[in-house]
Amino acid sequence: MEVFAKLVELDESDVLRVLSFLMADSLAVGSPLVEVLAQSFETDIAAAWTIDDTFFDLMRDKQAINGMVAEIAGETAAKEHITATAKVQKSIIKACLDGTRTPQIENWVPRYMAAPQQGYTTRSGFPDPVQGIEDIAIAAE
Repeated sequence: MEVFAKLVELDESDVLRVLSFLMADSLAVGSPLVEVLAQSFETDIAAAWTIDDTFFDLMRDKQAINGMVAEIAGETAAKEHITATAKVQKSIIKACLDGTRTPQIENWVPRYMAAPQQGYTTRSGFPDPVQGIEDIAIAAE
């Protein structure tokens, strides 16, 4: 009842905003419905989200990190650093984002944040991983 009482006090635009957040929170990430909605509404995640240290702290999959390096710094950089530590590869991504290294893509966001959502490996469950990176990573192991 407390929630309802608070909602009654709000004006209609605020209630609709709360409802939109509740609806967004209830949608299953990566589901066909979410993908259709994201594309229909021309969702631009880069307008509302920026990469921060938390994103880099949570990145653990070295193959996916190398896929990101390939995407933002180029295939040559990815191949040159395939055996480098995840920390080194993350620093390459950061350097492209902060302008100390020239990125291959302007306004880059990870494929996970794109519409439609994609991944960097076949293990991600998303279609279209970065072509060739998986073979390079496996060969380096």
